[in-house]
Amino acid sequence: MKLLLRPNGNKRTMKHLLSILIFSSYISLASADECSLNISYYPYGDGGDIWELKDKRIVKGTLAKHSTIHPTRGEIIQRGIVLEKPICIYDEINKTIFKSEYFNDEDYTDFIIPAFYDDEVCKGKIKEIYQDDLDVTISISEIWRGGNANYATAFAFIIDNIQLDDELWVCKIK
Repeated sequence: MKLLLRPNGNKRTMKHLLSILIFSSYISLASADECSLNISYYPYGDGGDIWELKDKRIVKGTLAKHSTIHPTRGEIIQRGIVLEKPICIYDEINKTIFKSEYFNDEDYTDFIIPAFYDDEVCKGKIKEIYQDDLDVTISISEIWRGGNANYATAFAFIIDNIQLDDELWVCKIK
């Protein structure tokens, strides 16, 4: 097999490939810094989709109420959080970034908090301190996809701990 080489053609190609590699490395680093949480999504369909929390499970945000209009019950108001930085979702099966417009949530920053896993450990302390417009750090134990009219946001977090400003964790030391 004979390989044809053009003078300076290979150098230009290598420079082009190198610049693409450097640019894509920069983009991936910038993207990682812009995510408050990384989620792996496995779209098995027919109710079998899996959402997995990756890496850290600690995020910062502001507690807030979210609302939606239910077709038969009217307005539903649910407690939740607005994150400082959006979450990033990666479709593990199709190897693509999951687009936020699929769920009408521009940045993946708004989440409801329908339940707290604190009954045994926390004895209701998280519920006691919950109030709107409070800047907090939360520890997330699960993420749910809210795909019906009963959810005011596209997703829900189940949290197991909360921290006010730079104080100690309310339920246990992290």
